[in-house]
Parts: sequence; structure tokens; C-alpha cells
Amino acid sequence: MTISIASFIQSELEDLTQIDRDPCVSLYMPTHPAGVPSVREDPVRLKNLVSGAERQLQERGLPRSAIDNILKPARQLIQPENRNFWQSQNQGLALFLTEGTSYHYRLPQNFEPLAVVGNRFYLKPLFGLLSEDGHFYILALSLNGVRLCRATRYHIEELSFDRAPQGLAEALQYDDPEKQVQIYTGGSSTTVRYGQGVAASDRKETIHRYFQQVDRAVCETLGHSNRPLVLAGVDYLLPIYREVNSYPTLLEKGIEGNPDDCKLETLLREAWHVVEPYFKRQQQQAREQFHELVGTGQATDRLEEIVPAACYGQVDTLFIAEGVRRWGRFDPQTRRVEMESSDSTNAEDLLELAARQTLLQNGTVYLVEPKQVPSEETSVAAVFRYPVPAGQPERPA
Repeated sequence: MTISIASFIQSELEDLTQIDRDPCVSLYMPTHPAGVPSVREDPVRLKNLVSGAERQLQERGLPRSAIDNILKPARQLIQPENRNFWQSQNQGLALFLTEGTSYHYRLPQNFEPLAVVGNRFYLKPLFGLLSEDGHFYILALSLNGVRLCRATRYHIEELSFDRAPQGLAEALQYDDPEKQVQIYTGGSSTTVRYGQGVAASDRKETIHRYFQQVDRAVCETLGHSNRPLVLAGVDYLLPIYREVNSYPTLLEKGIEGNPDDCKLETLLREAWHVVEPYFKRQQQQAREQFHELVGTGQATDRLEEIVPAACYGQVDTLFIAEGVRRWGRFDPQTRRVEMESSDSTNAEDLLELAARQTLLQNGTVYLVEPKQVPSEETSVAAVFRYPVPAGQPERPA
């Protein structure tokens, strides 16, 4: 099975995590867009990574036939007949190979070349796409309709929003018929004409009622989410919507302009300018929270405590240093962590394990420069969801 997408979201992380077929091969490399002379180097770089993976598989004692079967999808991409594949790349390429299954992702991230063979896929380089950039929503408002989108810094998708009225005309079709409201929609504007005796000042009230229906639909669709929501719409509509809004994390600043003909990529670019400062504040607050809670049983920089806590869903916020690996083994039965001085056949990167489990259980992970980890002496720091005695992370109920 081969998947090629322009984004990486949590559902893909969950799919890759569930694959347990030792050995698993993970390959990461930078790529170049079509027309750049360096694009010719990309197949060579992949060939070198495949050679590195091959050596690791040989060290594990795999027979030649098994090695060839696992690496076949990557080797096929190097062949001359697949040159078109290299003409449609993003900034980076990630490949995941195991017996009978392969995945590849064109991604907006410039990876360092890396080949890792282990008993599961190595996903740590991807965490930046899922973590500190955060997830947020965009609500594009107009009198002609509404769109609700879910986004990260690099990805945007339009959500099904059937609960919302698709425009002012639909919202008020059966509303207050005695006012004889007639709605005319054409092009990118909506004209509201009122029957005899209806003041033009009622226009705001009419839009107000429309937005009340939209707000109810937003809350029903997003449930108990507290992800930030960015509004997009012409300037006079945004304050009207804010008056009726009941979603708890609506950002004060919005995107002004008519969103009807706006492409999703443009919405994402404009929304990121609005939401980026919010995520930076969140990260700084998380650092401050760590320093406040350290020593109380609700924050630690001890990897031996963090790994089992992450596996049992107890980590709320995790900082890990980018480019650092901490090798070891974790036994879920005894809840013991054993550190290793270097990579061995049975060892794994415990930082990657802690981050993966934190993300899968709806925690927040910040992949940061080593000097940005709140604890100055280690490459990891965590805030727990509730205090747990040192060395005694609780199993989930």
C-alpha cells in the first residue's frame, strides 16, 4: 500500500503507530521542486539511504530475499522510469517500509537525511508537523454561505458543516414571514430587501439571527474542542458574529475580506499570521507551568518517569530536544525503563516513544532546540495531568 499526500495529520500518525512488523524501515530526506538543478540529486540521496537501511537489515540477520522485498518500493522510485515522481516534490520526503506495506509522504519540511531500522517506524522527525504548530479552525463567513476548516501551519481541510445554514437566505427562509423579507443573492454579494413597514435598521438584527444559527452549528460540530478559531469575513460582519459567539477560544483578531472566492491555501496563509502568536504564548506558558510545578509531583525532567507516564496517558505537555536521541528499553509489564549507552538491536529512542504516546493520547508535544527545553540539564521535560509519586505512574482505569 502506497500513500502520497501533501500533509501529515494525526490520523496518519495513528495508522503508522499501529503497524507492528519487525523490522520497520524509516527513511527521511530533503527534496527539491521541479526546475531546480538539485532535483537530480534526490534519487541519488534516496539510493544512499536505501543502502544504509540495507546494511542495518543485514546486521539484524535478515535473509537477502526478505531485505529485497522490504526495500523494493524505495528502489523502484530510483529507477529512470519514475523520474516524474521527483518532479512533484515538496520540501521533504518520508518513506516507511515493512513486509508487504509501504508509505511515502511528500511533506513541507526539510529533513536531514536519515535511515532508521527498528521494531516500529521512527516518527520523531514528523512531530514538528503535529505539535508546536498546533491545530486550529477557520470559520469563513459571508451572507452567501459559511465554511469551517481545520488547519495546522502546513495543512488545511474543509470540514463537513451540514448543521450550518448555507447563507442568509436559507437561515431566514422560514423566519419572521410577517416581515416579508426577500433575499436576493448574486455573485459575491447578498442584497436584503424588506417589505413595507420594516426599517433598514433591522438588517443587523437579521444578520444577528443568521449568525446565531451558525454559532450553534460551530459548537455542535467542534464539540468540546478548545482549539483556537479564526474568523474570516468582511469587516462589518466580524463584530456582529462576535456578539453571538459562544465558542470558548475565538481569537480577537480575524481575517478581513470577502472569503467567498478565497482559496483554502490563501485562507491558511492569512490565518497562520493570526494564530502563530497564540501558539508562541501557549508554549511560553507551558514553560512557566513546568517551573511552577517541578518538585510537586506534577512535573519532571526524569526520562525514567516520563516514558511510563506517557504510555499510560498521564502526560499533558512534553518538551523534547530536536536532534537528540536517548536509547533504552521500556517494559510495559514492569513499568521499568532501562537506559542504553548506544543504539542496539532491541533499543529504541525513548524520547520518540514518549512523544508518540503523548500525541496519541491528546497531549501536547513541543519539539524544540535543546536550549529551549525548560530543564537546563536534560533533553526532556514533562508536565503531568495530575500529581503522581515519583517512579509510580498510574495505569489508566
